[in-house]
Amino acid sequence: MLKRFLWVIGVVLVANAGAFAVVVRNSNGAPDASVQLTEREMWLSNVDTDSTGMTLSIEWDRDASNDWFDRAKLASIGFDCSVDPNAPGAEVHYSGRALLPRTTYVVLEYDPNRGVDAKPPGNARATEPDLANQASAGQPGRQRVPEYEPRLRPVDVGNDRQALRAKYADRHRYIITSGIVRARLFQARKPFKVDGTIVGVLPGELYVPQQLQATMLASLGKIGNRGGPWVPLMHSPRYQVTVEYGSGLLPRIVEVKALAR
Repeated sequence: MLKRFLWVIGVVLVANAGAFAVVVRNSNGAPDASVQLTEREMWLSNVDTDSTGMTLSIEWDRDASNDWFDRAKLASIGFDCSVDPNAPGAEVHYSGRALLPRTTYVVLEYDPNRGVDAKPPGNARATEPDLANQASAGQPGRQRVPEYEPRLRPVDVGNDRQALRAKYADRHRYIITSGIVRARLFQARKPFKVDGTIVGVLPGELYVPQQLQATMLASLGKIGNRGGPWVPLMHSPRYQVTVEYGSGLLPRIVEVKALAR
């Protein structure tokens, strides 16, 4: 029994040492990327009453065109796309192991000018209180407001991190992060096709350091928590956060600023 207990303790210590080594390696040297994001891209996902559990989730434009994520791109990261999606047996092939999600590197482009000239739908601009009231009331089918949509969008994936950074060299515009992707077979109309989609980025949530939480809370005002990451942003951003991705591609929040509204 004692040997078993000591073995378990040893495993825990090794795991903790490994995690610590990753964190240390991640913080060494210049960051791989440093971007200034707002509430449009960093959604408040949780805030406890004592603020110790404050986290922000990374959100990107899920409606952005992924035409680049085609069958050839899927094959380049290891998916078995050898069967023509229009050939007999394609449905069986693409419903098996070929469609299992996998991890790879995802490139997110941040363009702060996206949506600058966009206006809410309709002839008149809806006021922020009206939009906030609609959000809090949980009205079904409410439309997203283009000028408040995320300005992050996926533009590439790949298994070679160095090759991606060489191609996307601007470290204030392009984030390279780990992510989960999957393949999809579309048979709604011919010709059938196979393409890829981003399931999520890793990590998808960032902890707000305790020393920055007071600034974050002050920026939230009366609206407070938006109610979850799937609630569209219905008002102008209230805060800006500087996110750095270390050499190990682990992101951290290094600065929070309240935005004038």
